[in-house]
Amino acid sequence: MGGVLGLISANEGLHFITWMPMEFWAVTFQCKKGNPIIENFTLSTFPNPFNSTLSISLDVPLHQDVTLSLYDLLGREVDVVYRGRLSTQTISYVAPAAMASGVYFLRAAVGERSVLGKVVL
Repeated sequence: MGGVLGLISANEGLHFITWMPMEFWAVTFQCKKGNPIIENFTLSTFPNPFNSTLSISLDVPLHQDVTLSLYDLLGREVDVVYRGRLSTQTISYVAPAAMASGVYFLRAAVGERSVLGKVVL
């Protein structure tokens, strides 16, 4: 049995977080024809898996309002990594000591555009 854990709408499209028990986690994109959901907007993390410190790189123009949020596997927001104007394209995140090891999703949003990445603690 599988299911949809949540969805995030962005730029006339939907991001579905789907789940297949004990098999895999996947992010499936479904969008209308026309402009792509993500245009010149990428998110990368290093190292992944990470121990306590994660380096996040965003390929977006500087001085944009950005929100980086961390979600657990149930779609609950665990932490807001960054919120504000981007002055550098690399952000360093230190996980709280009480945060459990496991799989998390990192969502970066700039305006109506967003991208989702999987990170492992």
